[in-house]
Amino acid sequence: MFIRCSGPLGRWLLVALAAWLCLSAYTYGSQLTAFLQKKWAPGLHPHQAARGNSSDSLRNTSAPTHVVLHAVSNRSKEAVRRPSTGIKVNRIMGPIPSLVLAGVDKGGTSEAYQMLHQEFLLEDGGGQHKELGCLYQVSSIPGKELAKVRSCYSAFFHELGTNASEHILPVDATPNYLYSNRLHPLALSPPKVLSVISPQASVVFLLREPISRIRSLYNHFWHQSARWDLSGGLQDQIKEELMFVRRIKRQAHTRSLFAGFMHAECVNQTNQSSCNMWDFWIQLRHQFLIFIRNVRRNRSPKIDGKAIMPYVLTAMYFPFLYTWLQFFHRVAVIQAEYFFQDTSRLWQILGIQPHQAAALHPGQPPLNSHPYDNSSMLSTKVQKHMRCVFAQPNALLRSYLEKLTLEGVAVMPRIASSSWWWIRAYKKKLPQRP
Repeated sequence: MFIRCSGPLGRWLLVALAAWLCLSAYTYGSQLTAFLQKKWAPGLHPHQAARGNSSDSLRNTSAPTHVVLHAVSNRSKEAVRRPSTGIKVNRIMGPIPSLVLAGVDKGGTSEAYQMLHQEFLLEDGGGQHKELGCLYQVSSIPGKELAKVRSCYSAFFHELGTNASEHILPVDATPNYLYSNRLHPLALSPPKVLSVISPQASVVFLLREPISRIRSLYNHFWHQSARWDLSGGLQDQIKEELMFVRRIKRQAHTRSLFAGFMHAECVNQTNQSSCNMWDFWIQLRHQFLIFIRNVRRNRSPKIDGKAIMPYVLTAMYFPFLYTWLQFFHRVAVIQAEYFFQDTSRLWQILGIQPHQAAALHPGQPPLNSHPYDNSSMLSTKVQKHMRCVFAQPNALLRSYLEKLTLEGVAVMPRIASSSWWWIRAYKKKLPQRP
């Protein structure tokens, strides 16, 4: 049936029809909006909801869903900045370091230091002292805790009081600063001491895939150091350390220690901007030394005169990195494997335009490297167990680095890059670098 639109009646019918269509569209639109808001996050466009909001951006999709860090940094109170690809190293006046390569051992700090030495006239006693270790020279005498630290740096950087040349860069490249080779509490830890001595210093961390780093470090000790206990070979020592991890996890009086250090429970539960994870580490290392010395005493009678390296525990980078970031904002984190592929990336993340274009070419033998022998071998079964142990710490590290990237801390490569170890999930065999 057709309706003629001519005349008053036809016009009124058209007006009524238009009003009905508008009312229907408004009602349907409200229902559709309510449906979309219910299906996706409130107040978000569907595409934004698919990506997740800022509070969920720390969730690790490749790890257990409960691995989310709340208030992992005191910078969370500040406005979120755009991700940064580099930091600017400032020349600091006085006998204090402007740049500290604080970790990790066998992560490429020697290569990075050589590049800096070629580019700058490093004020470090002739360029022969890479690992100064001055941050360990703290004293227990009240009021004189930092006197030896300042004297140590003055001995190496003695000319900086009168020489202000831009071609001199004071550098301390002690890679075990990350976790500290001393059982000092947080108040006397390397990050705390450096924040007092040189609060404007730039700090760089080169982090290497944990299992590769452990093998390389043991191999380095085997060929160059006599102070470390190397009895039984690397595999036996790793088994003993994994036994220690299982033990502290089961026992009631050490379970909280395990949770505080390895699972960052104090960060998640207290929801505070700071969490003293360093003292968890000191207690854990003390327990570790007691356990290992008792286990190895029958096998190695001279163990009391040897240093013991906690290979697995020191490769759980998150608690150490978290502590350092409580004291420093001018920080860069580089994946060691990414740096090894193209060492000129160091200049990019440091914000330095090199005059000599100093870089180590891909394929060039690594510094202080030695071929692996049988003492550094790990069976497939042991490596599988190690991957399980490192799954949770790596998930925490990824969440934390993602948070730092959003706050403007320089992280290279980007967190979603396929070159990070957690993306590969250890499925591909990593190239071995001594």
